[in-house]
Amino acid sequence: MNNGLRRSIRITSTVSVFFIVAVIIAGSIVRMSGSGMGCPDWPKCYGHLIPPTESQQLEFRPDVQFEKGKMIILNDTLWVANETFTSGLSFDRANWHKYPKHDYAIFNATHTWTEYINRLIGALSGAPVFLLFVLSVIWMVRRRDVLTFLLAGLTLFMLGFEAWLGKLVVDGNLKSGSITYHMLGSISIVFLLLYIRHRFAPVSSPEMTDRKARASVIIFFMLIIIQILIGTQ
Repeated sequence: MNNGLRRSIRITSTVSVFFIVAVIIAGSIVRMSGSGMGCPDWPKCYGHLIPPTESQQLEFRPDVQFEKGKMIILNDTLWVANETFTSGLSFDRANWHKYPKHDYAIFNATHTWTEYINRLIGALSGAPVFLLFVLSVIWMVRRRDVLTFLLAGLTLFMLGFEAWLGKLVVDGNLKSGSITYHMLGSISIVFLLLYIRHRFAPVSSPEMTDRKARASVIIFFMLIIIQILIGTQ
């Protein structure tokens, strides 16, 4: 039974690494394409769970029901609906307030969906990381392995911290320092996951395990270099 749990932890940590690296690559594409403000708010996108695909969806129109929190762009300004209401013939300032976090108000469908997909991958990465934490709790109860529990708990905490930091990046209109911290956080998560995976490698072939661990680290360092080069362009 313990061997099955070891294997589950190893597989889950591997899947988690895959997702976090995918997030890093997606973040590189967002940065490279200038799509970081494709969604000007967080965690929603223009107040929508599924972002708009065309500018008409962000225009003021009469006789339309606007839900609370939904956004429009009017006179180069982001406006947020105060409550759910049906619009009249003209824009009524009493129903709206200016978005307070920043003054960025440009809609580009490609940028919006590039950033949305990046966020979606990030959200999906939470599932295997949370599962890894649950498995670490079971493993700690069975084998008294507190270190694995702490590592998995720190990984889960870091993932939540990264989500919060992503909000600050958007709210700050892509301040360079916050972007760098965001990237370093993702790199730290991958190293934690790789270490957990290494600890649960098959004990029957330590030499092979060491080679695989070294290869994983080398590959990830190459990904770091690519990420930094792309991110600084």
